[in-house]
Amino acid sequence: LLYDNGTTGDLVKNDTGGTITYDASTTSATATISTPLTNDGTLTVNTGTLDTNAGGSFASSGTNGSGTGTLELGGGTFSGTGQTFANLTVNNSIFDGTGTTTIGQFSLQSSATWSGNATVGGATFGTATLSGSGTRTIPSGDSAVVSAGDVLGETGGFTLLNDGTLTVGSSTNHSDIAITGASTLE
Repeated sequence: LLYDNGTTGDLVKNDTGGTITYDASTTSATATISTPLTNDGTLTVNTGTLDTNAGGSFASSGTNGSGTGTLELGGGTFSGTGQTFANLTVNNSIFDGTGTTTIGQFSLQSSATWSGNATVGGATFGTATLSGSGTRTIPSGDSAVVSAGDVLGETGGFTLLNDGTLTVGSSTNHSDIAITGASTLE
C-alpha cells in the first residue's frame, strides 16, 4: 500500500481529525504501510489486516485500529500513551507504551516485546516477551492463551494480573511462561 522509497525521514502522518480506513475485499487480505506511521487521528480497519511494519507512534487522542479487522504492528519500534485498540497484533516488533493501553482482542507473536501498562481482553501470546515495569491485566470475564509450544517471557519487574482465565498450552503440547527480573504472575 505505502512504502519507503529508500530515503530517510519518510513518514505517514494522520493528523488530529484525519482518518485512514482500510476496507479489504476479504478477511484474509492484508495491506502494508512500510514507512513510519504517526497516528493522531482515526485509524480504522474494517476488514482484513493493516500491517504497519516500520515503527511509529500512536497518540492518546487518536482512535487506533477500530473496526472488526486487525491492526498489526509488524516490525520496528512503536510508542504510545494511553491509547485504545479494537484488534491488535504485535509481531516481530517492540511496543513501548506509557499510561494504560486498552485492547479488545490482542495477539503478541514472533519475538515481539510489549512494555507498558495494558488491559487486554481475548489475548493470545506466542513466543514473545512482556517487559518493563507496569501491569498487564486480563479482566474478569476475558481470557488469554499462551499458544501451544510457545514461550511467554516476563522480565523487568512487571506484573501480569489474571482476573480472567489464562490457558497455557494444550493437552497435547505444552507451553512455558518464563518469569525473570522480579516479575509477577498474579
